[in-house]
This record gives sequence, structure tokens and C-alpha cells, in this order.
Amino acid sequence: MSKQTEQITEGYNPIQYRMMTIVFLILSFINIATVILAFARTGYGLYHAEDALSHVSKITQYVQNINESALNIVIHNNEDSIIVSEIQNINQWSQEMEKESDEYLEINLNEIDPKLQSEFESAYKKVHDYQKVLNAFNADLSDRIRSDLSDPNADMAFIRNAYALDIEPLKSEAATAMNNVFELQNQSTYDFFVRSAQQFLFVLLFLFITMTAGLIGIRKMKKHARQAAEAIALEHKNAISSRNKVIDIAYSNILTGFKNRYGLEDDLTDLLAKKNFTIAVCNYNHFSSVNEAYGREVADKFISTVSQQLAKEYDQIASIYSTDTDEFCFVFKEHTATVQIEKTVQQIARTLSRPVEVGEVTIQLTASCCYYQCTPGAKNSFNGLLRIMDRAMFTAKEESKKTGQSAVINVNYLK
Repeated sequence: MSKQTEQITEGYNPIQYRMMTIVFLILSFINIATVILAFARTGYGLYHAEDALSHVSKITQYVQNINESALNIVIHNNEDSIIVSEIQNINQWSQEMEKESDEYLEINLNEIDPKLQSEFESAYKKVHDYQKVLNAFNADLSDRIRSDLSDPNADMAFIRNAYALDIEPLKSEAATAMNNVFELQNQSTYDFFVRSAQQFLFVLLFLFITMTAGLIGIRKMKKHARQAAEAIALEHKNAISSRNKVIDIAYSNILTGFKNRYGLEDDLTDLLAKKNFTIAVCNYNHFSSVNEAYGREVADKFISTVSQQLAKEYDQIASIYSTDTDEFCFVFKEHTATVQIEKTVQQIARTLSRPVEVGEVTIQLTASCCYYQCTPGAKNSFNGLLRIMDRAMFTAKEESKKTGQSAVINVNYLK
């Protein structure tokens, strides 16, 4: 692994990435559950706060109604029917007030404001004391109305004195106390709403921050993982490319650019067993004389120039190999008739026999060629095929030696 790949993949741990993703999902679930619970708790608290405010408002209104009825009794002190009606109203409102008080105290007031319950109990005690005095007054007044010996003037004096001395002070004190509780309840409800909203917003903000941080972390790790995967893939690709280059070098002749004998063996291994094909081998006659006369550099340049010409003229019809310093092999891409192959190989021999200019030197050599039409049924191995071609090449060399010209031999006729 290259240093660059090591730097990219350093610190990347797939297990850590998966664990972080799982932890993020768990935290997300917890955060969402927390938001839902906070929302439910806030809604539940606000419902009870509004309910408590409603009860206090009704109790305050009942106290006000009782006060108005008591005042009506004083105003209409000589009208028995009105007095009786107002006494009934006071009794009814007192019962309703008791009911509202009981329901109010059932609410968890400490969650709204810890001071509410004690303030309400203190105020309601004053209301209760006011009720006791008022009930006693109503009872005495009712007895006076029902009595046949009742004196209207005395009753009027009784009502005025009792109201002024006993009822009025307690009425004002009870009304003031309940109004104070109502104001406290109203303010506490508002404060509770603001506090709940702030808490809920804080939970939402915390959820947003944690979710954002988690997503950023996962995105960074995902990016790191992608970069690591790309780096490893590139490293693998480069390794394959390097291996292929090594294989190409091992299977190729650097001077000619053609595949060498190892490349030929690799290509023919499957071909020998699967299909008909034609192979031709051409070898220069007396190539060693070029080395002796002009040196290795000129000889290499000669082979390189010839290779370029062969590739230009025959690359479309055959795969060309450089199986030795002065030897070329042709595996034809299409299986054609013997006559056509004969003409093609003769043409290759003529190409090899052309004069070649290398610097100021002109070199012309003859070539010996042989070709063989292989069939899968022949069961030829690669080494066996080369032995056949070597024997045929020996015959072609002898023929060329006799004539002094290039020679072409059909191996199939020698068998």
C-alpha cells in the first residue's frame, strides 16, 4: 500500500463507522422520544394550568355573586320575597364554590407554582369564615321572617347592624384574598406557559444540535470511508496495472513491440484445443552476418524497422510475435484456404527480403518460412507444435540455401 493510501485510510475503522451510525440512530430515537414526552408533558401541564385558572375564576365569581346577594338583602331589607330568594342564591353559590374548590385542590398545583396551594388555602379560609358568618346571618334572618312576632323595623335594624359589623369586613377581606389568588393564578399560568415553551424550545434546540452534529460526523466518516475505498480501489487498480505491465514486459519483446515466445504460448494454449487456425514462422537467413559486419546496434535497428513494416502490412490479418532475435511468428486471425495462406506467407517472405536502410547502410537478407494449418483434433501441445515448426524450418533453410532465395514450406505436406 502506498504512503498516500495509508494516509487516507489511517484512522478509518469500518466497525467504528458502523458503531457510530448505530449510536446515532439510538440517540436520534431517544431525542425524538424526549421531544414527544416533553411536548406531551407541556401540553398536560398547560391543560391543568388552564383548568386551575378556570376553577379560581369561577370561585372568585361565586364570591362576587354572594357579595352582591348579601348587599341586595341589605338594600331590600323590607321585602321578604327578595330576601328569601337571595338567601337561596347564596346557598346555591356556596355549594358550587365548594365543588370548584375541591376540584381545584385535586390539581397538582406545585408543578405550576409552589405558592399557589398555600395562597389558595389561606384565601379560602377567609372565604369559609365569611360563609360561616353569612350562613348564621341567613339562618337568623330566615327565622325572623317565619316568626309571626316579627317586627319589620327591628328586622331592618338587625340586617343593617349585622351587615355593617359582621359581614362587610369579612366580605371585603374574602373578596380581596380571592382576587389576589386569581391574579397569582393568572400570572403563574402565564409564567408556566413561558417556562414550558422555553424548555420545549431548549429540547428542540438540543435535538437539532445533536442531530446536526451526528449527521456531520457520519457524513465525515462516510466521506472518509468513500475516500478510503477509492484509494484502496485505485491502489488495487494500480497494482493490477503494474502487474499487467510486468506481464506485458515478460510477454513482450521490447525491441520489436511484438509479444515474445511466452506471449505466444499463452495465446495458443486455448486456441490449440478449440478451433482451426494457421500459424506461420519466418526466420532470417544469415542474420548473424549483420551483427558481425555492422555491429549489434545496426542489427537491432534493422529488426526494429522490419517489425514496424510487418505490423503496418499484416497486423490486420494476423497476430505477430517475435519468438527469437531474427524470427517472427504469425497466427492468422481467420482460417482460410491453403492456396490463400500460401500466397500470404510468400508475400511475408518477400516483405522480409526487401532492402532495409539503416543509416547509411542498406541491408537485404533472405528468409525461410513455414506454415502449418492446425486443427483441434490434432491434439498438438505448444511444445509439440514448436518441434514440428522447427523441423519444417530446417527444411526451409535447406531449400533457401540451395536456391539462394527465400523459401516457403507447407508443414502439413511434410507430415
